[in-house]
Amino acid sequence: MSKIIGILALQGDFAAHSVMLKHLNVEPRLIKLPQQLASLDGLIIPGGESTTISKQITSNQAWLTAFADIHKKRLPIFSTCAGLILISKQIRPNQFSLGWLDIIVQRNGYGRQINSHFSKAAFTVHGREKIIEIPLIRAPKIISIGAEVIPLVQEQQQIYLVEQQHLLAATFHPELTKQTDIHSYFLEKVDKYKFTRDD
Repeated sequence: MSKIIGILALQGDFAAHSVMLKHLNVEPRLIKLPQQLASLDGLIIPGGESTTISKQITSNQAWLTAFADIHKKRLPIFSTCAGLILISKQIRPNQFSLGWLDIIVQRNGYGRQINSHFSKAAFTVHGREKIIEIPLIRAPKIISIGAEVIPLVQEQQQIYLVEQQHLLAATFHPELTKQTDIHSYFLEKVDKYKFTRDD
């Protein structure tokens, strides 16, 4: 059975994630209704405007119920930039979040749009290290992480990619590069958790 990977398509750069998944021979499913979350093997929450996405979710109780359900069932979820903000436990300045990922995050932690830039850092998977591009576009900055959170990509004191059980989250936009390493890692996580979807 082929994987069904959803991409939350309420706002943001979901199209770029779609392209990345297609490069990996996975057909994405754009998620625009809360009931669609139940039929997935994994979910990507893309970057965009975290306040806009939050307002759409909180304005409809069905979204909150559906998100709570997939988190309780440990659906593998990959969040990038605004998506990371949405699932974080604590945000500065304060705004709504789902509170799943045990980190403190600073919105626009690297500056505003004019301060956007590319960095590079090492990503180690299966004992092999690869230098990946880090596009930071109005990116959040991870201030601290909880005991169960594992940093996967970091450079000196800056943490760019973390995981916590079924959650994977990046402060940057891996979908804006030509490197598929992180999306591939997420698909491995989907296989590992073997989530049972509702067909």
